Amino acid sequence: MFEAIYTKTQTDAQINAKVKEIGAGDMAKQVYDTNDNGVVDKAERLATVVRLGSANFDGSNSLSAEEMGVRPDTWVPTPEQVGAEPAFSKNNAFNKSFGSTAGTVCQGSDSRLSDSRRASNIGMGYNGNLWIDFS
Repeated sequence: MFEAIYTKTQTDAQINAKVKEIGAGDMAKQVYDTNDNGVVDKAERLATVVRLGSANFDGSNSLSAEEMGVRPDTWVPTPEQVGAEPAFSKNNAFNKSFGSTAGTVCQGSDSRLSDSRRASNIGMGYNGNLWIDFS
């Protein structure tokens, strides 16, 4: 009934040989993905050269990240490169100078930080009444 029994590999090889013989091409999966990982192992060349970052690429060679203009993992940007100020220089709500005049903040042993002021404790009871307790 059967002349022979072939393995899958033998069958695929025979089919690929016949496909190539009739001029239908050689793009069987065993040809372009020899390690069966679902990725084309090697392309020939692109019909048109493309620009990848700062490098021309035609598919015939590999490109490194540096050749494409990608920064290495060890790159540390400067404040200017990320749009930040190199140093705090503005006198805004989040950057105040220390001092004892209007528009400055006090620090350390400044008299404005004394414990002589009365503290207040403001709260609201369960009944909705607001209360203030000066210590």
